[in-house]
Amino acid sequence: MADSLALPDGLSVLLVEDDPTNRLVALSMLRHIGIEADAVVNGQLGVQAATSKSYDVVLMDIQMPVMDGIEALRAIRALLPPDECPRIVAVTAHAVSGTRERMLATGFDDFYNKPLSIAMLREALSPPPLAEPALMIRPRSGHDEDDLAASLRNDVRAHVRALLGEDDEEFVVDLVDSFVTSSEDAVVEATTAYQGADWGTLASAAHKLKGSASNVGLGALATSWDHVEVAVRDAGQAPQDVVEAAMAETKQAITLLQS
Repeated sequence: MADSLALPDGLSVLLVEDDPTNRLVALSMLRHIGIEADAVVNGQLGVQAATSKSYDVVLMDIQMPVMDGIEALRAIRALLPPDECPRIVAVTAHAVSGTRERMLATGFDDFYNKPLSIAMLREALSPPPLAEPALMIRPRSGHDEDDLAASLRNDVRAHVRALLGEDDEEFVVDLVDSFVTSSEDAVVEATTAYQGADWGTLASAAHKLKGSASNVGLGALATSWDHVEVAVRDAGQAPQDVVEAAMAETKQAITLLQS
């Protein structure tokens, strides 16, 4: 992370943080990088603020009175159309192994552990780069395909180990089956939406696919769908190459995990 990371002009930020000291520190750091953020003290007020004013980014504490950050996230997602939803970043001081994966699976766009730094804030507020996604290289032979399938399953195993603190092959199988089922349906939804230029539905499908990929530890695939979701949110549509690459990667992952 670099302190020199450029931020978009006119960035509108909402801080949802109950601790007065943490709030003071975060607002001071935001001012240091040229952002006068709004701030509220619990999730309920965060929902009210995020649905009454357009924000680019919401920095959301997790453990708060009245309404916690996860409840607030779900409320905001439910109340706002996907193309009007801000980027919502989870921030907590209570992270343990697997917290990041659980937060992304819940629906947060990103996750950072306290205490925050200027560099972390810059990264949290910067839109993900729309670089060409690259989950996998197309296999050149059956042997390569077997290696790729084994590598993907090992990624899922590592994710399960991070979540549970131990290996659980039965859970790995269940998780893969759930990913395949949910992703097949969501890819159909995304394809139909893209072909009909239904950008709101595409963003919603991309969000589902991002969560599904995060749920099984396929971080690169989750990033590809995040690129689609962010493009729709920021530009009102998504570039053809970004959408088609995410779809191809997902179909390839489904095929390999079923092999």
